[in-house]
Amino acid sequence: MSTAFDEHGNPYEVKPDSANAGGTDTGLASRDNIIEMFPDARETIDGKPAHPVPDEGYKQLGIGYGPVGGQQFPEACAMELMMGPQGELIEDRFSEAGYDAEPVVERGPQGEDLRFDPDQPRDPDGKFASTGAEKTPGDNQKQPEFLKPDMSTHDARTAIARNTARELNFPVEKVKCIEGAGREFKIGDRAFTEGGHAEIYTTGSIVIYTGSNSDSGIRGVVAHEVEHVRFEGVLDDYNKEMGHLSDWALNDHEQYDKVTDPVGFLDPEKGAGAVLPTATVLQPFLELNIDQLAKDDGVTDYSKAYWDAVKSPESVAKYGGYKQSRERAIHETLAEMAKMKFTGEPYATGEKPTKLWRDLFSNVNKLAKEKKYGY
Repeated sequence: MSTAFDEHGNPYEVKPDSANAGGTDTGLASRDNIIEMFPDARETIDGKPAHPVPDEGYKQLGIGYGPVGGQQFPEACAMELMMGPQGELIEDRFSEAGYDAEPVVERGPQGEDLRFDPDQPRDPDGKFASTGAEKTPGDNQKQPEFLKPDMSTHDARTAIARNTARELNFPVEKVKCIEGAGREFKIGDRAFTEGGHAEIYTTGSIVIYTGSNSDSGIRGVVAHEVEHVRFEGVLDDYNKEMGHLSDWALNDHEQYDKVTDPVGFLDPEKGAGAVLPTATVLQPFLELNIDQLAKDDGVTDYSKAYWDAVKSPESVAKYGGYKQSRERAIHETLAEMAKMKFTGEPYATGEKPTKLWRDLFSNVNKLAKEKKYGY
């Protein structure tokens, strides 16, 4: 059983809609994990489609890579329950002020605090009354969805997921909630259930499985997946700009020398930021200090596993190459940082992100906000 709140702020019990709710029967790990696979059979769980892992005949793949022809697929995240507050606050927890900054309270067009207010005026039926202001196209993004006693578990968790997206300033129309549990899979001898995934190569939406998450745990899943969308937008810009730089190195030495230092790195003092802005900001992290990022080895046991994979020739080949394997590890470390920052979940001893990782996180999210990636 879990607790939810109706539109008047009264608590009530919500029964899970399947035995898999929250992944309690699958032995979820303490970290979320991403894996791609294609099962040979389809089954159902309580009448809902599921994708169990067969005893054989499936292949573990890297983020965004398919088994034939290099097709791109959404990455999938399986996340354990994380106990945290309900989705009632409307806050931007990833302001450009930096990773360690206090959350910034989101305010409306009249400067009003958009957080839940139990003293908000109510109409004669006891429902929250509006201020009477004319609605704008952004009203759906800003107005929280209240939980009601007659809601199904799926509908209640959908509302929580959408409210969490509002807190993160992520478009609610890009939150897709699917009833039931995500597919089950194994890493070694441990079982996992997919909690959600981000369609980073296609729609930019996130998909959440309401049967794989608790009412509170779903918030961390949303924060994790939103960070994937934001980083992928920035990473795509970075790779395109670095492609231009490589082309200049081969075909336009004059232009190349105009923006690089004697060693060949982009030089902000030469105005490189005006020509290749994203690459100028991120090259110090993703090229110059990439070995240090790997040495710092992620921020959780889960993200560390992806950096270990970078060291394995077999894993590198499985995930499409060294560059893809390395980017996958960076994706997961940043997504874990986003989840931990949003939920306030403490890091394990010795696993707090270093200044290098915090600075990378802050710069990535500043660039994403400027370009409206995941906003």
